[in-house]
Amino acid sequence: MFVKNKYRVSLTTDCWTSGQNINYMVLTAHFIDSDWKLHKRILSFSPIENHKGDTIGKTIEKNLKDWGIERVMTLTVDNASSNDTAVAYLLKRFNKGLLFGGEFLHVRCCAHILNLIVTDAFKEHNDCIDRIRYAVRFIRSSPARFLKFKKCIELEKIACKSYVCLDVPTRWNSTYMMLEAAVKFEKAFDRLEDEDASYRHDMSPNKEDWTNARMLIRFLKVFYDVTLKISGSLYTTSNLVFHQITVVQNCIRLNAGSANALLVGMANNMKAKFEKYWGNNEKNNLLLYVAIVLDPRKKLRFVSFCLKNFFGPEVAESMGNVVEQCCRRLFHEYSTTRSGSRQGCSSTSTTSTQTVSGLDANIDFDSNENVGEDFVYDTIVEEFEDDSITPFEQGSSEIDIYLLEANVRTEGDFDILQWWKMNSDRFEVLGQMARDILAIPVSTVASESAFSTGGRVVDSSRCSLAPKTVEALICTQNWLNSDPIHLQFQHELEEASKFEEGFRVVMENGKELEDLPDFDKLSITDY
Repeated sequence: MFVKNKYRVSLTTDCWTSGQNINYMVLTAHFIDSDWKLHKRILSFSPIENHKGDTIGKTIEKNLKDWGIERVMTLTVDNASSNDTAVAYLLKRFNKGLLFGGEFLHVRCCAHILNLIVTDAFKEHNDCIDRIRYAVRFIRSSPARFLKFKKCIELEKIACKSYVCLDVPTRWNSTYMMLEAAVKFEKAFDRLEDEDASYRHDMSPNKEDWTNARMLIRFLKVFYDVTLKISGSLYTTSNLVFHQITVVQNCIRLNAGSANALLVGMANNMKAKFEKYWGNNEKNNLLLYVAIVLDPRKKLRFVSFCLKNFFGPEVAESMGNVVEQCCRRLFHEYSTTRSGSRQGCSSTSTTSTQTVSGLDANIDFDSNENVGEDFVYDTIVEEFEDDSITPFEQGSSEIDIYLLEANVRTEGDFDILQWWKMNSDRFEVLGQMARDILAIPVSTVASESAFSTGGRVVDSSRCSLAPKTVEALICTQNWLNSDPIHLQFQHELEEASKFEEGFRVVMENGKELEDLPDFDKLSITDY
């Protein structure tokens, strides 16, 4: 499919060690089919000698050759030195089908970077978290204590069907979920002090702890929501990630100036790590900026506006020029390599009937719930919409017409792939660019999720399964549970129709079957 349609495939990979101490590496392909549907397919779930970079690189190379895949767009990996080595190996040994020699191959997992940033916030000892963790652990330590806690819930008339959960201290998202669940039962925990003498008063959370917990929940919710948004694999994420990074940056800035010492400490711990990974935009993969340009709601003007708003006018001007040049460079590359594609389109093309818009309609700006996205939204929309649209001239190229057309405004959910499906005839070259770039995943969650399946397959009762059997089970489950891939049969049907008609003419004229020409040379008028 990839070879015939000349699609580029984006990849994610990750490694895992089973309970039987066998190292596995999963390789997942991400692509958009001819019907503009996003797909992910596990290509391999194979044993690997170790987690060294060269070993990972060689295994990826072998798997791609086994599948006959040469046109690789990107490889998204966690931020580990071994993965840097793996990427370097592929750039050296597998660069034939890479775009611009692999200049844009390496994409760092944004979810992993975000996890590193938030984990730094928990380096400081947080007493309120420790006390709430003690309270949760106490009621979950025995059935009798849990029954007493349920009695406290009933006495306080707390109407909540969910129950508290204990976190894994090394995973900040589980701590967030523990706090979010626990604060709903604050009154029940307070009553437990009177109902159970073994519940230590010096270790139980006090009023200030619950207040701090609520502020932490509000603070961490920003990062939790952003993590969920950029970890999706059933919708495009490459066009959303830059906006989400600015949301995170704004949240850190706001809380660094908070009056609450706890939030200030956490925000300052996050700031250094944020600057290390995302503070210098020149280190980011430019294709993630191009993906924003290929979002008809945003385009170059949105990129420039956000760069100016969050990183200053100097960065906005220089980076804006870099992004635009990258777009035009890609357009030229796709124009020259795409067989039968047009170099440009007529300026008489109909402009989109939708009007100019400001920001991503899928982003929920709720200042009461999410302080991270409360950054003078009304001002941004007003200023962004006031920008003028420059009319395009006769003979303008596809990319010029696309950039100069009014941005799309949406009132509800916006399906970017459906938009490109409807407009790919107008923008043939840009459409091919969008098909490849919008398929880029910004996190490795799709590959990591295979390991949860792997754990179920290679459990204690199936520990004797051979690695090849494990791979067959994992891949088959993924393929069968995925949506079918739309293939282009139109050309084959046309060829078959030609052959059928030619066969009929030959038989009617009493000619031999050897007289039937090749499909592509068939002309009924010759008979």
